Amino acid sequence: MTIETSGGSRIELPPVPPELRSSAVACWSEPLVIDTYMPLAPDSKPAFFEQRVYQGSNGGVFPLPFHERVSRDKAPHAWTAVHLEN
Repeated sequence: MTIETSGGSRIELPPVPPELRSSAVACWSEPLVIDTYMPLAPDSKPAFFEQRVYQGSNGGVFPLPFHERVSRDKAPHAWTAVHLEN
């Protein structure tokens, strides 16, 4: 099955694996390539950086990096997809 997105991309969904076709519900996991706007590198001093008050908060973003921007260009990216059909 092919899905057209509003941005002109196409997503090709895989068919149900042969060993699951006879069951009422099929569930499997496999990679799926989707055009994606990936996050850019995290800012070394994000808006919520230590000792910088913003909306009454001055906490750090530890332990996760703070991504404020995403790429302007989409690129194919392989995601692990869980497919469920009934």
